[in-house]
Amino acid sequence: MKIFISIIMTFAISLNLYACNPDENASVVENPADSLTLSNLYVSIISNGRTAVFRLYDTKAAQQFYDQLPLNLELHNFRDAQWMFYPPEKLDVTVTEVYHDGKKGELSYYEPWGDVFMLYKDFYAGDEMHRLGIPINGVEQIEGMTGNARIEKKDESSNTNDMKLKITIGDKTVTATMLDNATVRDFISLLPLTLTLTDYAGTEKVSDLSKRLSTEGAPSGYDPSVGDITLYSPWGNLAIFYRDYGYASGLVPMGKIDGNGIEALQVSGSVTVTFEMFNATDIEHINVNKDLYQVSSNPAGDYLQVSGEFEQLTLMNMKGSTVAQSKENTIRISNLPTGVYLLKIDSKKNGAVIKKIVKQ
Repeated sequence: MKIFISIIMTFAISLNLYACNPDENASVVENPADSLTLSNLYVSIISNGRTAVFRLYDTKAAQQFYDQLPLNLELHNFRDAQWMFYPPEKLDVTVTEVYHDGKKGELSYYEPWGDVFMLYKDFYAGDEMHRLGIPINGVEQIEGMTGNARIEKKDESSNTNDMKLKITIGDKTVTATMLDNATVRDFISLLPLTLTLTDYAGTEKVSDLSKRLSTEGAPSGYDPSVGDITLYSPWGNLAIFYRDYGYASGLVPMGKIDGNGIEALQVSGSVTVTFEMFNATDIEHINVNKDLYQVSSNPAGDYLQVSGEFEQLTLMNMKGSTVAQSKENTIRISNLPTGVYLLKIDSKKNGAVIKKIVKQ
């Protein structure tokens, strides 16, 4: 009898160790990342001179985490695979966020301990982990973090490091906001660039590139949404998604087509596309329907008011970087320096309209 109990205890301990090992592959049913949608909430985690940026999922737990920021917390290492920290308030997670097979770069939550953690290695756990967000950049920075971390909201609408592209698709011209990462910088070195994009799987338009782009600091995979511009690193091709698609290993986020511009690619067959850096002189080429909207107080002081129906207002400086955004008819600009700006009005019905604005 004692021998039997000893065997059972040894087996149980072995199972527990197996369930917590990094890089362990196991056949466990879990919720795929594509069962969740992404929010427009971004988080920066800064430690030891290193920064990683994450985009949060559209879940109650992610929103609760975001609402607690900014935080200054101590980092704790776990099994040489993750850095974790403890937000002051616990998060309300659900079964839809559960997973077991963690991928490098993911931001997650472990409910029993109440910790949020960043993976810098693939990590399998028998216990339930809950997805919070995906990496945008800085994945390779995570491992070098140590000590304390500053966790803060990252306002993508006020990011002055945005890079804008002008994309010409047949007789239509749209813009795209690009990320600041090694892959994008390599891509921009090829511009101006004309490609023939072919249809793939009724989901994306793809094209080979003349050279392999750098994937330094890129996440191990990405869950794209409509309008996303990406690199599929295993094949080295550009991929622009016009329909939702689930998480794909080796997919690197590069940027997103602004507004409803992706509709220009929602056509059958191949299309010829030209990519160029956005320039203020391109305004008139994008302004079809420019008389549909009236902007009051231009030159403007503290606020701009726009009449008409639209989904979003985006104010850019003359380099094409986003400095303010609003979904309301009024956009606050009192904090901006005097000068000339570009106001982009996005409408699903009428497309994008750009107007020149003078801030007094």
